[in-house]
Amino acid sequence: MNSSRNAMRVGLRLWGFYDFEVEGWLHDLPGSGGQASWEIARHRDSTELDMVIHLVRATSASCGPFCWNCVGADRAMQRSIGGPVTHIALFFGDVSRLPAHRSGLWMLLDGCSERVALHTVAENVVIPVVSYAGQAAKTAQAAAQAAAQATQPPHAMELLKRG
Repeated sequence: MNSSRNAMRVGLRLWGFYDFEVEGWLHDLPGSGGQASWEIARHRDSTELDMVIHLVRATSASCGPFCWNCVGADRAMQRSIGGPVTHIALFFGDVSRLPAHRSGLWMLLDGCSERVALHTVAENVVIPVVSYAGQAAKTAQAAAQAAAQATQPPHAMELLKRG
């Protein structure tokens, strides 16, 4: 989590979705007590975000077996490898439309709506990451404070008491 902000910023990159469809879902996503904020990622390289979830809707079967949305998302996932932002993909559609070779973590939740699937991923993937990042930041801050106190010279009154 970026230390200059209070909340982990999670962006939703849309492949085959319209902004207006997903904007209505944002307010329902868990925020872990203000530790996570959700937005639609509109920039190709979303380096200002802490995490990107690629929402990938399979293109129409009339396009043949090729899924353009999958290819675009996969290329974005491939570019993100080794970068500072965590990327995952959530796929909606017939699994046979997925490319055989994919980069990164792709998830498919069957038997629920797209909105419910995103909420499930938010609760079971994003919020644990946010919680861990928050705990790690608190631990690092406490360690830094302890180190700072340990390096301070003793107070003059403490020296008199010891002597």
